[in-house]
Amino acid sequence: MAAPKEGRRSMGWSGWKRTTFGPGVFHPASAPAASGYGGVLDVVCQEDKSPYSGDLWEQPYLGNDYWSPFSDIGQPQGRAIIGSPALTAWQDGDRHDLFVNAATGLLHRSMQRPYPWSDWEDLGGGPPGGPILGSSPAACVDSDGRLDVFCISGIDFSLLHKRYRNGWSDWESLGGHFPRQLTPAAQTWGGGRVGVFVVGDDLGIHHKWTAADGAGWSGWEDIGGVTEQGVAACSWAPGRIDLFHRGQDAAVYHKWFDGGWSGWESLGGVTDHGITTGSRGPGRVDALVIGTDGELYINEF
Repeated sequence: MAAPKEGRRSMGWSGWKRTTFGPGVFHPASAPAASGYGGVLDVVCQEDKSPYSGDLWEQPYLGNDYWSPFSDIGQPQGRAIIGSPALTAWQDGDRHDLFVNAATGLLHRSMQRPYPWSDWEDLGGGPPGGPILGSSPAACVDSDGRLDVFCISGIDFSLLHKRYRNGWSDWESLGGHFPRQLTPAAQTWGGGRVGVFVVGDDLGIHHKWTAADGAGWSGWEDIGGVTEQGVAACSWAPGRIDLFHRGQDAAVYHKWFDGGWSGWESLGGVTDHGITTGSRGPGRVDALVIGTDGELYINEF
């Protein structure tokens, strides 16, 4: 099949729709990145030109099938992108932060309106001694301006964490053992709480969180699911998390936390790779995948 099938319209989901994103076909091995704010979903995808040379393209989605004009935001200093990018948008949408794992380590750039994107900065995790970072990054931002970035180590396969508040911290290990190095997901969900989700060697999804501004991380919680790809998460209200993964039948699956975890529901679709998600506002969730035809598809709630 070349594209996602129509999804089951449970919980008010729209079903999968082909988008008009960007200049054409996108790299199927690189999941899109997305982050929402104030009725807008900002999306970044890598163009499919060769395994590593495709530019990153950015385009905002305003709902009702309307996409703002797209822009080419280039490549990180001409370096290879490992896996998928990660994107965060601050609550007012005036600042965006973009992260990619390059062979030299984690690279970051930001855009603060009305100014253009900054130059790329190297946040470390590369040689000497071999690349420390093994997976695509995951990132989230809290309302007070704290950024959290996560990546799986390419050395001991633990989950690595770096924090920004008035300056970047060093990398720290949060433990675990994730040799598949699949893309993690991270989300803030109010009150200084940060949750991170990682796929284990058992193909199940494991969750760790902190409710103390980065101190006192919990142990690992197994929340089920079976996937051979990464995971994606978003939050549209305090105490609410929506989580997505690609099932072994290539369909997209969804569960949510709101006082407790729901079961998994199938949203249908067909994709060979990862998923991204974001929220444009309270009660709104968008899930995006690159279909097997290389086109970008969206399912809206």
